[in-house]
Amino acid sequence: MRQKPAIYVLPHGIEVIGEYPARGKNRYWRVRIRPHPFFPDAPVVSNGIYVRRNRVVLASKLGRALTPEEHAHHDDEDRDNDTADNVESLSPSEHNRHHKTGSTHRSESKAKTSATLKGLYQTGAMVPRPVIGSKQWCAKLTEEQAGRIKHSTEKTGVLVARYGVSKTVIKQIRNGKIWKHIT
Repeated sequence: MRQKPAIYVLPHGIEVIGEYPARGKNRYWRVRIRPHPFFPDAPVVSNGIYVRRNRVVLASKLGRALTPEEHAHHDDEDRDNDTADNVESLSPSEHNRHHKTGSTHRSESKAKTSATLKGLYQTGAMVPRPVIGSKQWCAKLTEEQAGRIKHSTEKTGVLVARYGVSKTVIKQIRNGKIWKHIT
């Protein structure tokens, strides 16, 4: 059986044998390429694999396979512009920070998320775990510092100056009202 000729060949021998525009739920151009080591997990269908064009261009540009966590981001926000100088690799957190900074969720989305979480908690499928100690986003102290405060005989004012927290925090640590897990 004769192979279909390549439409074009990218660096590192990536042969593109078909291109398919975005349509329906798929918002990105896709290409059909001959099986290639940069895409080892893609299923082979009739001697070709289907991949998003931006990922193929980025893999070709970087000269390696992309990890599943890498996002092929369009610098100019145009999903149709898959040129090598317009596509860059971003981590999921970098990609979210770029696209979601300043955005807010619609009230319908918030309500749906809330209902889902309530259902999971009610059925026991999800159990809330309290965030304690230095793992809290607003924590100013480490467990080690809280332990020193708890066992310190120094005056409260000295500890306030040293650790940059209020008198109330110092007293609550000493009385076991907060940082209870510290022994």
